[in-house]
Amino acid sequence: MWFAFLSSGELILVFLVVLILFGSTRLPSLGDALGRGINNFRKSLTGSNNNPALPEAQNNNLPADEKAKQEKTS
Repeated sequence: MWFAFLSSGELILVFLVVLILFGSTRLPSLGDALGRGINNFRKSLTGSNNNPALPEAQNNNLPADEKAKQEKTS
């Protein structure tokens, strides 16, 4: 890995530059956005879908127009 060649002093310097550029208030949101982007990228590669169809028991409790929409999409 490329960061294995960086010493601890260089890593601290990189962290300080990032802190100065983005500020301490934006760093958590940047990390969160980066994590969501990585997760979405992995999901797109594997083709996994975390939105399974409703079980039949839950489907019976839906109004008639919602049932028709679900039947059209499946």
